[in-house]
Amino acid sequence: MQILYVIDSLTVGGAERLILDFAKNLSKEHKIGVYVLKRVDSYIQEQVLNMEGISFYCYESLLSPLHIIRIVRIAKNYDVVHVNLFPALYWAAIAKCFLRNKKFVYTEHSTFNKRRKYPILRKVEKWIYGQYDYIVAISNKVRESLLVWIGNNKRNVVTINNGVDIRKFTTAKAVTKSMLGIDDGHVMIFMSARFSAAKDQSTVVKSFPFLLNNRKIHIVFAGDGPLLENVKLLAEQMGISANIHFLGFRNDIPEIIKASDICVLSSKWEGFGLVAVEYMAAGKPVIASNVDGLNDVVRGAGMLFEQGNEKELAEKINLLIADGSLYTQMSKNCMKRSELYDLSHMISSYFSLYKS
Repeated sequence: MQILYVIDSLTVGGAERLILDFAKNLSKEHKIGVYVLKRVDSYIQEQVLNMEGISFYCYESLLSPLHIIRIVRIAKNYDVVHVNLFPALYWAAIAKCFLRNKKFVYTEHSTFNKRRKYPILRKVEKWIYGQYDYIVAISNKVRESLLVWIGNNKRNVVTINNGVDIRKFTTAKAVTKSMLGIDDGHVMIFMSARFSAAKDQSTVVKSFPFLLNNRKIHIVFAGDGPLLENVKLLAEQMGISANIHFLGFRNDIPEIIKASDICVLSSKWEGFGLVAVEYMAAGKPVIASNVDGLNDVVRGAGMLFEQGNEKELAEKINLLIADGSLYTQMSKNCMKRSELYDLSHMISSYFSLYKS
């Protein structure tokens, strides 16, 4: 089979990792192309570029209408075109008008986006989504929110949960805490996410004063993004910079998760919560905000707290630190839950959709 993946860019994110996983797992037996609207410098793009057998098409602008012509020309050589993110969503939908004999799939990644703030766009988006043969939602909550937006009479909207290479996290070797600037015996709270409005690292920082014996507790963040400096400034203003660590972008996340004691995801909204599954696969207890998409993954295995409620988050952390039996049981529950989201299940489901 010949499959072309179209995406805005290959920065570090859930959709981008999805493309990398497809390329790794399907390129040995199938012709795979990756079409990127805008070139970036990232380890995901570098890995895709270095893969054998991958045709890579890379351009310099997200907003150029020339993408319509380019997608039409390139997609003629493929059986299925699988699109991710906006504005790739729009350019590929228009290109589909000139490729009626080709099958187009779009993956919806979030329960919310800024376009849905403008009712005037509803009719436009009904048409855009209507050009795709199938739309895949990464969770049931994502599917429900999309159907509310474009109309619930769409029968071609299906759910395929995101997947994680579970073994990569279960077998990772932990870095030492001292490598991260933390004394042995101190508690490490970890969050891995881009610093953006959706992830809300500020709530995690604000929880610190409510943590018991917090002189021996450290909060560690991995990731970068537009709000990184804001969160650093917050920690400085609170006078807790010595216990708040910012690692920036890291390519050893599995090893850092393994070194952690408790993992947190404080998102304001989330399509699925792939990072929470990574935490679980490493056998770590997870505390996550109770928001659509994310709560389905965590509920019954880890703990949930009211989004933005730093005091409740601190209470959950304090409880896990104080109760060893609870900590051990939750770690086991989280690892068991992660098995439901193994990458092999996702790849198999998508490929069955392609074949259909």
